[in-house]
Amino acid sequence: MLGGRTDQFALQNVNLAEIIIPTPSNIQQQYLIRRLLQNNYPTLVVGATGSGKTAVIKDYLMNNKEDGKFMIPLLMTFSANTQAG
Repeated sequence: MLGGRTDQFALQNVNLAEIIIPTPSNIQQQYLIRRLLQNNYPTLVVGATGSGKTAVIKDYLMNNKEDGKFMIPLLMTFSANTQAG
């Protein structure tokens, strides 16, 4: 029973919006992004709304710290209503 309590506690601290389920598509995206950044290529990720661009990049930045020795993630959210100034 102790294992069950630990599992329940661990699940309570999980943000479902941050979970990425590995699919062939996002595994390919993660590989390509990792290779581009490891080789110092400027990278711009584009795609349709809801295609997972932000999730894939955020997952890379937060979980591959050994790849970017001098990289400090600064996460900002923009929308169609975001204005300069």
